[in-house]
Amino acid sequence: MPTPMKKILLDFSRYDGVDPHSETLSSKEERGALLVLSGGGYRYDRPWLYYLTNLHLEVGHAATCIGYKPDFVSEPRKRPVLRRSVSRLCTDWAQQTREQKQTIAAYSFGNNILAEALFMGLKLNQESLIISFSPQLHLDEEFQRLRKFPESTVFVIGEADSCAPRDRVDALREDGFRIWMVPNGDHGLDDPHSVRRSIENMRSFFDWLRPLI
Repeated sequence: MPTPMKKILLDFSRYDGVDPHSETLSSKEERGALLVLSGGGYRYDRPWLYYLTNLHLEVGHAATCIGYKPDFVSEPRKRPVLRRSVSRLCTDWAQQTREQKQTIAAYSFGNNILAEALFMGLKLNQESLIISFSPQLHLDEEFQRLRKFPESTVFVIGEADSCAPRDRVDALREDGFRIWMVPNGDHGLDDPHSVRRSIENMRSFFDWLRPLI
């Protein structure tokens, strides 16, 4: 039987720059917990994140979905405040869910925030899984910080993503990380030439992921 989990209670008003619509969604069993860190231009209702959230709810995980106020993403002077603030949120979430299986999904800019949280000492349990969607590998500092992610990280990268130079994808693979390449995927992981192939690519990934959660 899964260990009962206390409801995740995060006071989102404490975190500067967080979208006021950010929320925690409960599941019936609450066998684990998912934290979704959106991209700067991708809200957590983006298809990949939306499906990921519902998959975790389906298997009995509570889901905490985070977006950011637009001005904190668009104004460079506010981004450090946003990264530090949401890093504290990640720590609060991890402390409340430490007895459960933890999954963190970060999308594009969300990986910058997760890197900041890990640098600041974010502690995850041994059953944790990190899913890094569309990491910004073209940014030198970001690339080096991504290489310090836990070995349990799965990087999901579009083959046609201009933010993911092939030599850096290969470097992550050589570092021992799992890499899931999305055929013809752009930075949004969509195939710009076919909605059908976009859906098939997404379905293939989640069929592979389901046993891991």
